[in-house]
Amino acid sequence: MSRSVFDSLCVPVVEPSARRALAAMERAKKHARWIELRLDYLHSPREIDKLLSCLKGLHHPRHSLIFTLRRRNAGGRFRGTIAAQLLWLGRAASLGQWLDLEIETIRMQGAYIVPYLQRIGARIIVSSHDFKKTPIHLDHLAKQLLKTGGDLIKIAAQANSPLDAARLLSIQRELARKGHRSVVLGMGACGAPTRILGPSDGAEFTYAALNRGKESASGQLTASELEKIFRIDRINSRTRIYGLLGCPLSHSLSPTLYNAAFRRLHLNAIYLAFETMDLDDFPLWTQQLKVKGLSVTLPHKAEVVRFLSGQDQAARRVGVVNTLRWRQGRWFGYNTDAHGIEKPLDELGLDLKDKEVLLLGAGGAAQGVAAVLRQKKAKVLISNRTFAAAQRLARRFGHRAVRAEKLRNSHFALIVNATSVGMWPRVNKVPIDLTEVSADVVFDLVYNPPETRLLRQARRRKMATISGMKMFVSQAEAQFKILTGRRLPTAIWKEIAETNSS
Repeated sequence: MSRSVFDSLCVPVVEPSARRALAAMERAKKHARWIELRLDYLHSPREIDKLLSCLKGLHHPRHSLIFTLRRRNAGGRFRGTIAAQLLWLGRAASLGQWLDLEIETIRMQGAYIVPYLQRIGARIIVSSHDFKKTPIHLDHLAKQLLKTGGDLIKIAAQANSPLDAARLLSIQRELARKGHRSVVLGMGACGAPTRILGPSDGAEFTYAALNRGKESASGQLTASELEKIFRIDRINSRTRIYGLLGCPLSHSLSPTLYNAAFRRLHLNAIYLAFETMDLDDFPLWTQQLKVKGLSVTLPHKAEVVRFLSGQDQAARRVGVVNTLRWRQGRWFGYNTDAHGIEKPLDELGLDLKDKEVLLLGAGGAAQGVAAVLRQKKAKVLISNRTFAAAQRLARRFGHRAVRAEKLRNSHFALIVNATSVGMWPRVNKVPIDLTEVSADVVFDLVYNPPETRLLRQARRRKMATISGMKMFVSQAEAQFKILTGRRLPTAIWKEIAETNSS
């Protein structure tokens, strides 16, 4: 039976003073049963003393407090000795709550420290942190932590690939199956799936920041995101897993939008971000996580083709895919980018036959544009930072490559930006100077922000514009149908996209 979001969340309090920590704790109580008080974030022993004194005698019937005083050698901020650490934790133990005690301290001080703190009145989380990698032998590490006799074990490791996340979730399920209270999670962008799926796989809780800027570890999501976007209380063994494959993914609105669509259509599904630069272990982690479908973005639209058993006509024509569906034990690829590009152009009534068009970029997105423009019989010039890549793309579709310096004082019927220049967070960048090159229409495939600096410059110069959001929603309509068999609730997508864009 699924637990509520409230029971599944632990909000860390990472404030420099006792006064601010107490205020943050009260705010955190509205979102989570578990509250972690990071004593090592307090800027002096005096502030630690103040906080512990203020908490003495207070009762928290609906909440469990976790006191953490992590030393620097275990990834924390406390500069004191082990003796000083244990002195403070001993005071915290008398409050009858939880203590997070890292395995490094136990190894240096001796195993007796765990039962000693338990006798004082605390329950102990024995934790292990690896800020560089996910250990190879997670099962061995779990056994070491269990031997200490703590009340709960915690493994936090840097996830450097989706496969790391899959391995961490696997050990979490195994610990839960054996009845061990535990929290296993991956840090970093690649670890995000563990933070979302962990509670459904048996984790005692998952860490969630109170708001942005108050994370206690990299990759930590906010309580609001876990509750409203990912609805972690609804995830169960029958939940279908979809996601976005690419790198980087921090700019993407896809998880927000897809999960909103799942919610609107009452689908038992979740959409996650799978950030990676390496596809070699793609078959392993997708199988372990039982992924049913993926959206594919930079830089994998071409490389992922090697894992496919078949492609649709559009994908074969363009040479890249942006949609993967797991069907009958195999991966099949599709391209909906071409539809997303063509639809906004047709809506504008733009006749490009024999018209000069400038295409910026030579990657996967540019391939879709090049294919559409060939169908429309446009005269296309391709400009790219790497000229050889522009030449290769031009040869494939019968277009011409051009160096950037040759474009000055040129006018085009259409300019298409198929690069990532101008994408959040580098929103002040432009891929081309519109004081030197002009066009009747400028189409920017970047959708976050919906109006890029390039489009603003085009509007000021009286050029018509097409936002990447139009392309994004148009291709998503086709993609959503392929992945789920359902029609995308476009209206809600547009509304949420405008609200959430940076």
